[in-house]
Amino acid sequence: MPVLWLHPGLTIPRPDERRRLADLEDAIIRAIHLYRVAHVALERPGTWTGVSLDDFPRLDRLVGTRTYARTR
Repeated sequence: MPVLWLHPGLTIPRPDERRRLADLEDAIIRAIHLYRVAHVALERPGTWTGVSLDDFPRLDRLVGTRTYARTR
């Protein structure tokens, strides 16, 4: 389930498709654990298509609790 970029309605569900977004969030979190992901690149405050970690609250909490260093 790789997602190369986050484009609502094209590569990920639209914001109004909450159940599908939650399913995607579950899959991303499982992949983080399965593949022992060590680095996550974030665009803040959001991507150019308007997606942010606000759309994935559990993923936001996971990334926030495991932050060791930040670079720009």
